[in-house]
Amino acid sequence: MTPIFLVSVAGLEIAGLVGQGGLLNATVTDEAGIKSDACDLEFARSALSAPPPPGSPILIAFGYKESGLGQIWRFVVDEAETSGSKSGGHLIKVSGTAADMTQGFKEERTESYDNKTIGQIVKTIAGRNKLQPVVSQKLASVMIKHRDQTQESDLHFLQGLARDYGATVKAAEGKLAFLEKRSGQSAGGSALDALGVPTFLITDYRWRGAKRGEFKSVRAAWHDQKEAKKKYEEAGSGKPQKTLKRTFPDQEAAKKAAEAELRETASTAEISLTLPGNPIIRAERPIFLPPIQPELVGQWIVTRAVHRCSKSGGYTTDVEARKQV
Repeated sequence: MTPIFLVSVAGLEIAGLVGQGGLLNATVTDEAGIKSDACDLEFARSALSAPPPPGSPILIAFGYKESGLGQIWRFVVDEAETSGSKSGGHLIKVSGTAADMTQGFKEERTESYDNKTIGQIVKTIAGRNKLQPVVSQKLASVMIKHRDQTQESDLHFLQGLARDYGATVKAAEGKLAFLEKRSGQSAGGSALDALGVPTFLITDYRWRGAKRGEFKSVRAAWHDQKEAKKKYEEAGSGKPQKTLKRTFPDQEAAKKAAEAELRETASTAEISLTLPGNPIIRAERPIFLPPIQPELVGQWIVTRAVHRCSKSGGYTTDVEARKQV
């Protein structure tokens, strides 16, 4: 298989075989959740004559000559750097972050949401950031009686909401996705089939066993307006017990938050793999590993995929994944 690439920076397109042309190195990091996807590019100055200004669009795709390019990643330029030496020539380095993480996501605002479903809240926030909302069916109808966004960015507000309901939030592919954690869905909301990884494709791996669960139970406080007193909802049983710092507006919200936190503190095993480059490996995709060793076998959920393309190393994909045990 012959690796190929396509990179476009500020409208200037560079494409060809990996190891040829003016693209020296390209790295795309595909993250799960609210953490922004990112890219790092290095060019010979002959391929990119001038550093692109911040905000310029970046398109990146990897693939193989025999099967074609994979899905395109879209970024915007964060910063550019130039350098030169007698031995290495003149270079331009460009770094970028996901195009859908607009500045508006980071602007602080004050707003209250009363008697709104999670689906309605995400739709409102997606609309003002010019994104299409995608909310998993289980979460879309959950009613939020009251929630304040006080001098808080949309990014930070959604992150807190997701934490309380065992969800993950991500802006990508022109969409704002609010999905259950480790649901095996893409940022666009589509189901991702489990990808089988045969033994012969695994260059190396590192497995780390699960730590013992830190807490056996979690409790969350809520305010009973009728009785004007604080009450608690619990998830799990036994000690040690974790108490959430927030006081929730109603019993249902407290219950959901306690359950979500208990799932988050459950024991998980982790694995990292190096594979030949595969552009369909993205964060949240399930992968199925063979019984190379007994602890590796089974389905894992990708939490991070780093695609690397270089003259020296060709095209590889580093994978980090987790599963509950």
